[in-house]
Amino acid sequence: TGWDTLYNPVGYSNGSVCFTHDDKLVELLEAAVKDASDENVRAFNAYLTDNAIQKGLYTMMTLVVAQDGVLDMYISNQGVAPQACTYSKDFVSAAGAKN
Repeated sequence: TGWDTLYNPVGYSNGSVCFTHDDKLVELLEAAVKDASDENVRAFNAYLTDNAIQKGLYTMMTLVVAQDGVLDMYISNQGVAPQACTYSKDFVSAAGAKN
């Protein structure tokens, strides 16, 4: 997830993207990554909001939506890398489709 990239302290030398050192934040992140249920995602987002951890001045989160057949997306700091995504065997792109 984008959150995992931003808030997983494994990828940083001093906390996370916002220099956070918060065990509860990491616990909620790990739960949301392991099981992206509505409950886990909302709990993580609520903790970010309630504790004013994510500040738009320093971070930006972009939601990405895809059509059926996109099984996994690779998202770098520059956005989605379509060539690195995983697609189903019967995937047909809707891009350029004629109605």
